[in-house]
Amino acid sequence: MDSNFSFIKRDDFAIFDEDGYIPDLLSDYLEMIAKYPEKHRIKTFDIEGVKLDIFNSYRIFLNQSTDVKLNNVSFIETIKPFIVFTKGLKSTRRTQND
Repeated sequence: MDSNFSFIKRDDFAIFDEDGYIPDLLSDYLEMIAKYPEKHRIKTFDIEGVKLDIFNSYRIFLNQSTDVKLNNVSFIETIKPFIVFTKGLKSTRRTQND
């Protein structure tokens, strides 16, 4: 993978490593991908049909435009409110009776 091209097109795909989704693709990180490709997965944001309908349903719920291209930026923009919400929930403890 050409690192210059990858950096320029970084909003058109998502990169995952052993710990999960990597939201910010920095140029230094591309070296790690080249060095250890087996530890990384690349997925494009090319979705259509039902998956796109579901994504747009979330965007409508959040009062966000559905006219945007699905890419790294719009994906983060869509999931961020849900992540913030779930992090704000109080954790509950289970007892032996649960």
